[in-house]
Amino acid sequence: MRRQKRYLISFWSKNKLFMKIKGNSLLGKFKPWVAIAYLEKENLEDKLKSLDDWDFNVKNLRNKRKELERIPDTYKIDCVVVSVVQFKNSADEILQSLVENLSNSLKNSLKKECEAIDEFVTKSLEMIANRPKTFEEISKSKEDYYKMKGKQAEYENKISHLEEKNKML
Repeated sequence: MRRQKRYLISFWSKNKLFMKIKGNSLLGKFKPWVAIAYLEKENLEDKLKSLDDWDFNVKNLRNKRKELERIPDTYKIDCVVVSVVQFKNSADEILQSLVENLSNSLKNSLKKECEAIDEFVTKSLEMIANRPKTFEEISKSKEDYYKMKGKQAEYENKISHLEEKNKML
């Protein structure tokens, strides 16, 4: 009978301790960090359009990594020590993966824009190399020239935008 009381008291004290651990805000502290794992990591270049988008996300990820470093490795709740080292390592790996994906998406975006500029230059050079022979071809060439000239400012802006993105890499 006495032994049963001791087991019962031990059980209730342990149960109370586990409820305290469960009720502790420790789980709530890490919920936002778990959400990082569910971020979509593919096709970022389609979602991020401006240089400010990449810059904002890279700075945000850097801040998150610093914030992660400030999290203590262990938490003590009464006589139980909870280690979060493995959690921190996993979160750091995910953040590093996101940084790499952002970098790759920026590179892919640069590549696509370079290809578009290259295509414009190639078509423009072909148009300039074409020697018109008739009056109709001359007027067509002149019309094409003005179209090309109109797009030139747009592509000059794209080139300066590319230079800014390249600096970011």
